Amino acid sequence: MVLHDINLSARYADWLFAMRKGKLLAQGEPADILTPELIKEVYGLDCVVMEDPVSCTPYVVPKGRYHMNTALVRAG
Repeated sequence: MVLHDINLSARYADWLFAMRKGKLLAQGEPADILTPELIKEVYGLDCVVMEDPVSCTPYVVPKGRYHMNTALVRAG
């Protein structure tokens, strides 16, 4: 299955592949690979990774409202 929603992926997949620009950055069980550092590298997003209280799987919560490319988009 291919999902781009990291929280759905963490909840339903047994094994994840994290890629950026066609390069495999990490693979493994969601609880083993989903770290704030990996999310920053893949998505450019500052986040907190916590345990989902319903599924007990990793849950990614953004720290702020903006993605690292927001300034580029706003600049035109």
